[in-house]
Amino acid sequence: KKAFEAIHVYFPDPWPKDRHARHRLVDFEFPHEAARLLKQGGIVHLRTDDGVYFKQMQTVFGTHGGYVEEKTPTELAARVTEFETEFNAQGKHTNRASWRLQ
Repeated sequence: KKAFEAIHVYFPDPWPKDRHARHRLVDFEFPHEAARLLKQGGIVHLRTDDGVYFKQMQTVFGTHGGYVEEKTPTELAARVTEFETEFNAQGKHTNRASWRLQ
């Protein structure tokens, strides 16, 4: 049974080395797995400070065909995680994306 209205994935391990990238949580299978859990119209919220990983996240959701990108709600973006506070203090930018299941 599809039970979730939202899935939040914040700052997953980016596995930055090419030979380790296959270990990333948000890969081409992830949108399919998320769709199995989300109610119709459910949403996946993503955050990362890693630009390469963010591009991969955008690609896998954008090419899936079952999601539409939305602006992350302002009130959700205002909630900052401990990791995010630490990364921002180091001058790292937070990349955010929200993808709604059609």
